[in-house]
Amino acid sequence: MRQGKRKAAAFIGATAALSVTFSSLTATAALANTDETDKQSQLSEVLAEHQLGPSQEPLVYSPDDPDFAEATEQLLKQVTNEQNQTEPAPQLPAGPVKTADVPDPLDFGSQPADPANYLIPASADLFKTGDGSYKIGRPTAGGPAAGAQVDGLADFYQQSIAWGSCKDFDPEGSNKYDRAGVECGYLIVPIDYKNPSGPTAAIALLKVPAKNQAEKIGTIFVDPGGPGGSGVSIAAGMSRAGGEVRDKFDIIGFDPRGVSSSLPMIRCKSSAAFDAQREGSDGLSADKQNQILKHNTDECYKNTGVAFGVNGENFIANVGTENVVRDLDIARAAVGDPKLNYLGFSYGTSIGYQYALKFPDNIRALVLDGVVNPLENNEEEAKKYEQYTANTGSGMSSELSQLQGFQSTFE
Repeated sequence: MRQGKRKAAAFIGATAALSVTFSSLTATAALANTDETDKQSQLSEVLAEHQLGPSQEPLVYSPDDPDFAEATEQLLKQVTNEQNQTEPAPQLPAGPVKTADVPDPLDFGSQPADPANYLIPASADLFKTGDGSYKIGRPTAGGPAAGAQVDGLADFYQQSIAWGSCKDFDPEGSNKYDRAGVECGYLIVPIDYKNPSGPTAAIALLKVPAKNQAEKIGTIFVDPGGPGGSGVSIAAGMSRAGGEVRDKFDIIGFDPRGVSSSLPMIRCKSSAAFDAQREGSDGLSADKQNQILKHNTDECYKNTGVAFGVNGENFIANVGTENVVRDLDIARAAVGDPKLNYLGFSYGTSIGYQYALKFPDNIRALVLDGVVNPLENNEEEAKKYEQYTANTGSGMSSELSQLQGFQSTFE
């Protein structure tokens, strides 16, 4: 017998052992679609990695060996047969294949509305009335009212926050904020600061108390950005942190007005409309896309605040950074801090520097991480700082422009 045939015989006799180690057929499937030269090259790699003879000695094949192709083809056939026996191919049902109907995102009438209490957290029961609706009233007096106050807003600055369990503050109903050692409550603020005697909103707060209350310095307010990120959620995640900051500061996260656990929340298109638009909007003309955008905008105005007796259009007009920083200043006074400590990320940095512009004398410390460009939408103001920003932007990605802005600041 020629040396090549002895090798082939020894190799074929070892295929039982090979089939145990060579359990994946990825290489086999790939070989089905390669040309002969590539196939031999890939098979050579398979054999070099896996084949062992009866004596467990490696067998070495060369693509030039006359029996190389025959031996490797037998290996592939055997492994393929074993795979087919242990994992039969799935059988398609008889008859025509049914395809799912794609919804028409413009068929607004077929998209049912969400329930009136959709994603309203159980904590909102604090404001529930006898008929099942909600009404956020005036703040409760008796708070510390620390530091400076804005004229005409004494009722809000002097309010007392009713701290309690966080169990019911999750809009999803998962009780994820129900943790030992944390407290939640609502801060009452006017929806329209030009009309402080008018309708009110409730800002959700989650407090992680300082571990050493005897040496407590104050409170650090936190916001993760977004816009639309939940400060309540990020503060809850800090409850297991350690260090000197946790020892000497309460940490309070807040959901900006209209967001998550704050009340009322911004409510726009229904879940059914969301699904229809996600599935059926591919290939729509710009005109039809604009029809959908108009519908979604109208839905925001219609659905926001409806369960709270609040006009949605008026509420949305008063949801913005300027009013968020006013809410934050009331929160500062209501928890007993004469000066603000604040940690903001991303869009949360906008809240920080807008607060600094509005209340420059009310700050103890600001930490702004990942600063959003405050001049991005204000060309007139940006001209005042051209000497610092001359080498930034100019067609670059926002990420690179931001990095160059950091460098320009350092220089």
